[in-house]
Amino acid sequence: MLRFAESKARYPRIFYWNREKSGSDAEVDFVFQKGRHIVPIEVKGGKSGSLKSLHIIMEEKKLKNAIRFDINPPSIVSIEARNHKYQLYSLPIYLGE
Repeated sequence: MLRFAESKARYPRIFYWNREKSGSDAEVDFVFQKGRHIVPIEVKGGKSGSLKSLHIIMEEKKLKNAIRFDINPPSIVSIEARNHKYQLYSLPIYLGE
């Protein structure tokens, strides 16, 4: 389910996603829409972190691109998880401001 995150800025509208399935909660920090495309964004505080929720939304919604902000150098990685392939664009967290 996509939910609207209130903000004073008129554009862009920012959402988050959570799946409330019994015994299997999943949440993605931010989601934005560019035209007809939905792009999920995960923010991680360290060098590594689980992307379980990201894999779930990517497979369920058949999305092609996702963004992760963390402390690692920029990269683009092809991910295959949960029987779905997508591109993960990793960016340094300081670029998210």
